[in-house]
Formats: sequence, C-alpha cells, structure tokens
Amino acid sequence: MAAEAFARGKNLAAVLDEIEMREGAFLESQESVFHEGIEGTATIKRMMDSLRQDPPHRIGGVEVAAVGDVERGRGRLVSQKRKRPLKRELRTLRIDLPRSDVLIFQLADGSKVIARPSGTEPKIKFYFNLCERRGLPWTSRARLAEARAALARKMKRIKTDFVRIATSRT
Repeated sequence: MAAEAFARGKNLAAVLDEIEMREGAFLESQESVFHEGIEGTATIKRMMDSLRQDPPHRIGGVEVAAVGDVERGRGRLVSQKRKRPLKRELRTLRIDLPRSDVLIFQLADGSKVIARPSGTEPKIKFYFNLCERRGLPWTSRARLAEARAALARKMKRIKTDFVRIATSRT
C-alpha cells in the first residue's frame, strides 16, 4: 500500500485522509479500571451484572440503540417505535460469537462501547469505537479536521460518562 501511494505521489497519511473523507472519521480508545484482590473480582462481577441487568439508556449524551450480551448469545435492539411514552420495545437478537463475559453497547450514531473483565489481571476493560459520517463525502481536509476534533471531544464525553456509570454500580 505504501509503494502504491508513493507511486501516486502520496504518503500513507494522505491516503488515510482520502479514505476518511469518503467513508467517515473513526476513533478508538480503551480504558482499564483496576480492582485488586478477591473483593476486586467480586466488584468487577457486580459491575458486569449491573450493566447486564440494567444497561444505560444514554452514554455521553448519545442514545443506546442496542445492547449485546456475548455471554448469553443474544442482544436487545431498542426500537425507535414507542407504544407508550418513555417505554422501550425490545426485540431479541442472536449473537454468533464464542461465549464470553462481554457486553456491547451499540449507540444510535453507530459508535460502540464494549465492556469486558480481563482474564489475566484484576481489571475491567472498556473499549470505545466512535465514528462520524455526517455530511459525507467531505470535500476538504478542513472538514475532516473538524470531524476528527469533534470525535475527540465526543470520545472524552463518552469515556468519562461510561466509566462513571460502570464504576458507580459496585
């Protein structure tokens, strides 16, 4: 890919910019929260159980559209149709992944937040996959820079809010 970009008089960063201007900007991050000892293991289990039983409806100001529970092999899609005010209609979805203690929160804007306990350390890990696609395709690098800056601000909000939500459930 680098050789092809070089042959066209570009570098990999320029090619990545072109792809993002066409497909959207993406940003990923990870956060770990440590809980040492036997009590730490119990704390992490309570966090996962609480997120599983009572998932948040919003994370960082963005509505949660679906919640996937890999351990149970199913997810719940949050329908946009509401039969009664403030009630959500849920449908069950099948998840075809090997069973593991993982929760996936699909946000209404296409972003994802994933929670899973570490299998080797006394910590719970949160993964954040954000995207921005409004107004595609973008015709300027200035618009791409704006989208990347907006994603960085959004990442901070979502990470802060989700870690707060998860750690308050101990």
